[in-house]
Amino acid sequence: MALQNQSCNHDPTLSILQANLSTCIEICGASWNYYDFWDIQKRVAAWVVPLFVLIGLAQFGPFRRRNAAAVVLHLLGDPISSTAHLLWKLQNTREYYLECQARMLNDQRRSAAVILSAYEEWENVWYAKRTDLRSPPASRRKDRVADFTEWLECDRETRGEACLRAADELARWRAHGLWKTFIGILNYVVAISLAFIKVNSGEYNNRTGHSIAFGVLHSWLIPAVFMTSLVGSYQTKSATRRILLRMLKDTGMMQILPVVSTASDDIPESFSEYIRLTTQAETSAYRYEVRETDLESTKFPQHLQSGTIDYRLLEWCGGNPSFSPQQFSHGTKRKSLSILATIPFVLSTLSAVFISYLNPTRGVGCRIIHQLAFFASWLLSALLTWVLGHITSSSYCHWRWTLLKDAVIFAPQLISFCGAFVGWYNSCYCWSSVFSLHENAYVVFNPAVEIKKASRRQWPILAGVVLASHFAFIGSLWVADAKGLQGRSRNGASEEEPNPKTELERDPWAKA
Repeated sequence: MALQNQSCNHDPTLSILQANLSTCIEICGASWNYYDFWDIQKRVAAWVVPLFVLIGLAQFGPFRRRNAAAVVLHLLGDPISSTAHLLWKLQNTREYYLECQARMLNDQRRSAAVILSAYEEWENVWYAKRTDLRSPPASRRKDRVADFTEWLECDRETRGEACLRAADELARWRAHGLWKTFIGILNYVVAISLAFIKVNSGEYNNRTGHSIAFGVLHSWLIPAVFMTSLVGSYQTKSATRRILLRMLKDTGMMQILPVVSTASDDIPESFSEYIRLTTQAETSAYRYEVRETDLESTKFPQHLQSGTIDYRLLEWCGGNPSFSPQQFSHGTKRKSLSILATIPFVLSTLSAVFISYLNPTRGVGCRIIHQLAFFASWLLSALLTWVLGHITSSSYCHWRWTLLKDAVIFAPQLISFCGAFVGWYNSCYCWSSVFSLHENAYVVFNPAVEIKKASRRQWPILAGVVLASHFAFIGSLWVADAKGLQGRSRNGASEEEPNPKTELERDPWAKA
């Protein structure tokens, strides 16, 4: 039966294979009808659960739960911009490595790229406080590599060893979770594959093609979630800064003094090149105060010790894996990265549309309009994020307005998403492909032949092509990132793995 509800009075003994739209309305009624309760449960278990498992395996920064919810909202409300930003973070590391390749020895390139990539998150915090929010990070990146090279040349042996240790520790503290992500991706692919197995076993109905199309439409999550794991996130907010400050201490550039000895009039002149840190921690405000910085001999670590650091800034300008105001600066290749980020969504939408089109009755129905509306909302959301990046007065306002925009766009998506599962499209009007057939619209009551035919060749090809494209996409990213954050510094590796619980006990800022 095409209409799975008890209110449809069609008698199967009449052997009516199909009927035009007016006849279907006479038999089953004009309004939509709820699906059977247990049928809804099966669909939720088959499609929604794998979807949320995949989303749950995305890597989030170690911030408050409210911020984790905001990151998920941004990922679902503006997936194209989120994907573009993840590509931007991977590109940053790649560019750092290429810059280091031209200036440094082979054994120092990877460690320098890892250190400078981690350092840039704190540099973004520093720039977020300034009025010049559109300064090109690409030019700063070249200057930073030059500054780091100059700093390294002052004492190549001591500082080189400290850099190797710091790079290895940074790589180990950055949680990738690739294996968990692979399991989630495999689970989602299995959910799509099971739909084809059910057709061959006879367990199918007239919604089988649309269910497969639903899974394919959201398959863009495969490369997006993979990139969050590839970029990774630090297990505590202060891990990056603590490791880099320890590196400076190992090179003799930093001396930690008691709080009473940090007044400017008590500091000896011989300490002018040192950094004097207070031990003040304000957990409620996420603050780590640094005072009396004088780095006349080097430029590299200047933003690690400049002023007061507010860890809350990391939520929207440094540590957030899916957003950074510097993404909208000039010289970031934002146009090419945005086009590249759109490709998975175009492939997913086209594949879903064609699968639904080939589902009986063939043509453009409510579900195809629904799928195209999702894609249009994703494009609109990305455009509005770009516009907000140029009209808001500050990076913080940009992030808040972006979240509000994401909520406004995602709310109707979620409502229509739930409506499709309970039966909003279970009507003669939606099943008849009236948008393309018009007055010739009809409903197929017994679609077994068409479904089996489509499930043997057309649907598997469409689903296989888009999934293969996603895997090729993430494979190319993995290869390109082999010289980035994914890799560890193998020289000077520490035998001791980081223990987040121990760090939480001795680091008051990590608890915040």
